[in-house]
Amino acid sequence: MKLDETWLRAHLPPEDREAPLDCFSGEYLDGLTVMAEGERGGQDSVVYEAKDEEDLRWWQLEQICRFLPAKEQKKKTWRWYRQHAENNQWRYVELRHYDYNAIEDTRLYGFESFLRNLKYGFPPERWEEKVREYVRLMNCWYSVPHWDYDREALCFIKISDSKEHDTPGGPDEPQPGSVLRIIDGAEQEARPVAAHSEQDDQYAAEFREGVHREALEKLRRIDPDIKEVVDRYPVESYFEDNWEYPGKWYTYVAVPPDSGGRQRLIETIVQDTLSQRRSTRARQTGEKAETSRADAPETKRASAPKARQAQPSGKQLDVKHYDYEKLFTVSLDQQSRSVRLVGRDSQGRFILEDYGEYSLGSATGSYSEYYVLTYEEYRRYAKQALVNCNLSREEYNRVCSLADGPEGTVVYRDARYTLGRKNDRPYVRAGAATFLLSCHPYEPCLYITDKDGDKTAVHNAFDPSDLLRNFSKGKTVTSITGREYSARDFCEMVEYAAGRRNISISDAEQVFGDRPERKTPAAPKEKAPEAPPARSADGGCPDDPFYTLIADYPDCAVDYYIAAAAPGSIQGGEAHRKALAEACLALFTPDEDMETWRWEIGRAVGRRIDAKELFTSNYPKHGLNYRKAFLYPPHGNSYTGKDFVKVNAALFPNGTDGLEVYEWTTDWSDYFDEGHEWWGALCLTVYDKSADRFAVIMASATD
Repeated sequence: MKLDETWLRAHLPPEDREAPLDCFSGEYLDGLTVMAEGERGGQDSVVYEAKDEEDLRWWQLEQICRFLPAKEQKKKTWRWYRQHAENNQWRYVELRHYDYNAIEDTRLYGFESFLRNLKYGFPPERWEEKVREYVRLMNCWYSVPHWDYDREALCFIKISDSKEHDTPGGPDEPQPGSVLRIIDGAEQEARPVAAHSEQDDQYAAEFREGVHREALEKLRRIDPDIKEVVDRYPVESYFEDNWEYPGKWYTYVAVPPDSGGRQRLIETIVQDTLSQRRSTRARQTGEKAETSRADAPETKRASAPKARQAQPSGKQLDVKHYDYEKLFTVSLDQQSRSVRLVGRDSQGRFILEDYGEYSLGSATGSYSEYYVLTYEEYRRYAKQALVNCNLSREEYNRVCSLADGPEGTVVYRDARYTLGRKNDRPYVRAGAATFLLSCHPYEPCLYITDKDGDKTAVHNAFDPSDLLRNFSKGKTVTSITGREYSARDFCEMVEYAAGRRNISISDAEQVFGDRPERKTPAAPKEKAPEAPPARSADGGCPDDPFYTLIADYPDCAVDYYIAAAAPGSIQGGEAHRKALAEACLALFTPDEDMETWRWEIGRAVGRRIDAKELFTSNYPKHGLNYRKAFLYPPHGNSYTGKDFVKVNAALFPNGTDGLEVYEWTTDWSDYFDEGHEWWGALCLTVYDKSADRFAVIMASATD
């Protein structure tokens, strides 16, 4: 979706003007209508119909304001907090001292932040409409309005002591007997949402113990004497709250939300436990241990031989302790009590830590040495961790992806092409153009996606992941046609095929020599026989640029014909009929490459329809309309709503404001017989006043 970024940023609060604006994934513009692409090949749907360009910009600004980071604000206290449900009834904690005499509604904070963001750039009347809308939402669960909005303080205020209800007409909440405990005085917490039931706490403690057991198992490979772990997260952190719109929530036991997942949490516990153990031993040994360590460096080396092998070539950090984020364990040696850990510091550098313990007489101690790793060394240590069973294959792929440079993992590069993988996605870069690669594994069908999201399907082609594996080993691959490919050959084929929508591998291989010029027939000259002199004098437009564009859509089930309006004629139903007759002469004329269709234009009955109906996404249950005919033919195609918009921008180059549309019956030609079987038949004539020409649109097909 195209955005006027300068205008939009000027209407955002100053502190948010550098925020990302692209929050319209899966949406596109069809004129002034915002459309959402259908899920899994389903129908596209209308998101918003703008009145004009200005209205569209205000709508876009509103959507962006919804996604801006929430401003920090002091959270108010509520009289009641939902704790859990029993027998389909909520149980509550009540506070004696509170700001809001209501059950906690977390929507309030997001609503207030959104309205403040809008306030900066929205026209007063539009902003007031939004305020009223959100006041209605806040009062959704109240029979008597409880909330209003302070336009000066920019916050919600309560206007009554009414109580909310769970269902329309249901009992007020909290119901009698549903308050489990009352918090008063010093006992009152600022926000007691985390006050879970005893049963919930027990579940969380059991879950936490399971995490600790996994971490302890890893730690005992390093030191069998370790008895317990260090967990920076208390048991009350092992909950996650999920809120149902508009304002109900439920809680379930899970790893802490900011822990990075279960495996990352276990690694954090291992690292914290080792760090505390090192610190404790350093305090116990004191100066004596430090002196002994300095006097006996060779003893340390002998005690931990494996930890000293194959040191990285990078810079060694001259520190006793270095903070970094632990990523994985490379190796460990129980006999020497040494371990190699790899992580990443705050500067984004990869760090190797050599940790070991030593003893000299009665003195014991530990040491850590830190090295900065190159990308190659980082991957080598990750592979070693995989071999040592310290990483699963999935974890190995994840940590290796962190070492991708600006271009990711490059398999091949020359003066024009780069072939590689970034963010686990294969790509080809040809000059300034970048194409992302994916595939359908069963055909296989290679998909090539350009920067605009336009996708090309190369049938009977390759799985790009298999190609990268072979090319990285210096091997070649062979296509189904028997052609042998090098990495450069593949890049050249991808660049040639990109933008052709659907193409077979044999056609794509024409790039390698002796290929004919790409076919861009100008319909109806190419699709139908050449018009005789008498017909061309009637005003056909065989050289219109539209025909060049529509030739790029070979799977389109819609037939088009463009006719110039007769000079001095008065437009109306009869002028449309003449344009339809001219289209029939061009499209239905006998030819050795085309079927002959009979037609009786006098039987056709037309009616004028609103121009908006021409592009509507409200598909009829029975029958056909223009959008459905283009996007969902019986044989299927890969076209999207963006393609539909692109085609009509070429068909009506001056816009759609001055269109006069007639819809015709389809019982006057056997051209429509196939469509009458089940899919549908379509016949439209459109007069474009700005271009003074007609577009005839017809469709009929079956499977």
